[in-house]
Amino acid sequence: MSPVKSKHSTIAKRIGSRLSLRNSLPKTAPGASQSLLLIDRGPAPREDRTPRQLPDKSEQNTRRWRLGAIVGAIFTLGALALPAIGRDGGNWESNPENVRDWYARLMQPDNPKASCCGEADAYWADRYRVDGNRYVAIITDDRGKIYDDYVGRITRSVGTEISVPNRKIKWDAGNPTGHGIVFLSTGGSVICYLPPGGV
Repeated sequence: MSPVKSKHSTIAKRIGSRLSLRNSLPKTAPGASQSLLLIDRGPAPREDRTPRQLPDKSEQNTRRWRLGAIVGAIFTLGALALPAIGRDGGNWESNPENVRDWYARLMQPDNPKASCCGEADAYWADRYRVDGNRYVAIITDDRGKIYDDYVGRITRSVGTEISVPNRKIKWDAGNPTGHGIVFLSTGGSVICYLPPGGV
């Protein structure tokens, strides 16, 4: 096709599209003036243009897999870090040195690199019951709201029952406090549980 013919056919396409637009306009009332609105739709599409190359399926799948792996890793690391955030309230000095050291060294049984946290997460649980194959710790901590405010922990009523997952029971660290202790996150999840009777 010659360049001159090509140019004329493009112009003809534009004029044709404008005329079809004019014919599709609503008819006006008799005697009213009618104006023609011409819309320039830009250059006509070229027939010789090659379609955009899409990446093949394996490349798309690889990209999706990488993105999914990154997002999954971020959520997993965040979820593992949350229970390990503990508060000691800076008030361990009221305990003897051996108890302070014990709190500082106490690690989660199912995550040995994460701390059970500190005194601000610990509630006395000198009673328990067994429900099926699980312990249910019963809070017996009667130190009251003044103590809770002092160490910076949430007040939980005496007699509150906490279902303890078996993976959170700590048997290997002894217990110099003389009390069963349940360590709870601010959301109420069990971080560690030491049944009463340890020494």
